[in-house]
Amino acid sequence: MLFCFFVKVHFCELVFFVQKRPFLTSTLLDTTQYKDSLGTFIADLVLQILSWMAEDERNRIRKRQREGIDVAMKNSIAFGRPKSIITEEFKQAYHRWKTGEMTAVKAMKEIAVKKTTFIS
Repeated sequence: MLFCFFVKVHFCELVFFVQKRPFLTSTLLDTTQYKDSLGTFIADLVLQILSWMAEDERNRIRKRQREGIDVAMKNSIAFGRPKSIITEEFKQAYHRWKTGEMTAVKAMKEIAVKKTTFIS
C-alpha cells in the first residue's frame, strides 16, 4: 500500500513536470533505447499509470455529466428531439399515403416535412 502511495505521489509530480515542459511528452515512453527487463518494466508501469489516469478522468467526466443531467431533469428541462405537431393536413396526407393514393415523397412535399418527421 505504501508503495502505491509513493508511486502515485511521484507520478503526479512527474506528470506536472512533463506538462510544464511539452517537449518531453514525445519521449515519455521511448522504449527503443532500453531493451532490458527494467526498461520493459518501466514502460509497462508508465502505461498502466497513464491508463489508470485516463480511466479515472473518464469516470469523473461521466459523474459530472450525470450530475448535470439530474439537475436538468429536476428543473424539467426537456431532452432529445422536439416533438413534431401533427396537424390535420398531416393526418390526411399520411392516410392517403397509407392507402396508396400517393407516394411518400409526394406526401412529404405536400405537407412540407422531412422524411424523419413523416416516418416517425
